[in-house]
Amino acid sequence: MSAYADVDVEDNAKLSAPDVAVGAPDALAAADAEADAAAAVLELELELQAAAGKTARTATAAKYLSFTRGSFHRVTFRYSMPGPGPRPRGGYETAIHGREEETMTAEESTAPPTRILLAGIVGSTAYGLARAGSDIDRLGVFAAPTEQVISLRGLPAAEQTVRVDNDTSYHEARKFAALALAVNPTVTELLWLPPELLEIRTPLGGALTGIRAAFLSSTGVQHSYRDYAAAQFRRLRNRGDGSFSSDTRKRTAKHARHLARLLTQGRQLYATGELTLRLDDPQWYLDFGDKVAAGDLDACRHLLDDTASAFTGPSPLPEHPDIAAAEAWLQEVRRAHYRPPPPPQV
Repeated sequence: MSAYADVDVEDNAKLSAPDVAVGAPDALAAADAEADAAAAVLELELELQAAAGKTARTATAAKYLSFTRGSFHRVTFRYSMPGPGPRPRGGYETAIHGREEETMTAEESTAPPTRILLAGIVGSTAYGLARAGSDIDRLGVFAAPTEQVISLRGLPAAEQTVRVDNDTSYHEARKFAALALAVNPTVTELLWLPPELLEIRTPLGGALTGIRAAFLSSTGVQHSYRDYAAAQFRRLRNRGDGSFSSDTRKRTAKHARHLARLLTQGRQLYATGELTLRLDDPQWYLDFGDKVAAGDLDACRHLLDDTASAFTGPSPLPEHPDIAAAEAWLQEVRRAHYRPPPPPQV
């Protein structure tokens, strides 16, 4: 028996993982793992293509394949199993800070990586949107041993992101740089955190924040902040008119708040080349989320319409990011974390 996993993204780009033999009784779980592994490999490739200035369609696909375990992107895995019996289907969709769709148990939690270069508190705490009981989200970047990265085995896709628990994740330096070059909103905010929210900042982490402007581009901001907000609106629109459970209502309010935040911060980035994470009037965003959760989707539609022109005018940002600066930083990370093997025994 074999399982087949497809990865579908909203712009209709379709990527398929190769057939895999399934020997375990839980074939669906095996297909899920295979789809995750395929997406992890493909996302980095697409992000690098987008950063190199490929087509908007490729850039959008990169956005939707990024952070399949974390934030902002809609990815649906569909599985089919040839043979007798029903065809089970499965998958998950991630949304803006959509960890409600997939959570880790205590047994699945892992230890933080070593060699952390930069880490801090991101998410609602940074925006000023945290309420009583809100999660504290943390994000960081770490360096894998250079000797492992350059080995024949390389760094497996599953080890490029270390997810400690539902609220804490770390990206390996190369993956982080690729995501930042595509102006992924979550990794971008780590580079613009105020000092009081940074928990770890090594010299290489400081060097990374020092070149944060190099990762920005006008096209990247358009395809991330603006397009993410539009995709989030489609999710909210498909969810219904507000006549749903209280738990779904809470998630809807949260997603609507972040839709508004993405538009505000993306507009600032596009117009000024600077990013202020703390929102000027957090209560407005909280009220906006509650309004949308009550069924007023027109509020989202009007906000999208009102801000559309803000992403089409002149911008101080270059059309493409400074890949050379990012590459130079990554090479410095590799040099700093290389430990040559011991000489052979004679």
